[in-house]
Amino acid sequence: DCLGAIDGTHMPVWVHTSEQSRFRNRKGTLSQNVLAVVGFN
Repeated sequence: DCLGAIDGTHMPVWVHTSEQSRFRNRKGTLSQNVLAVVGFN
């Protein structure tokens, strides 16, 4: 029996040059990590 699901992904983002270091992922692109959790009820 499954009660829910969880998954994550990196969404591309466009940010000001002064903020880019905070959004650079391990592959060198700018992204925001998004986590989604759902229940089946």
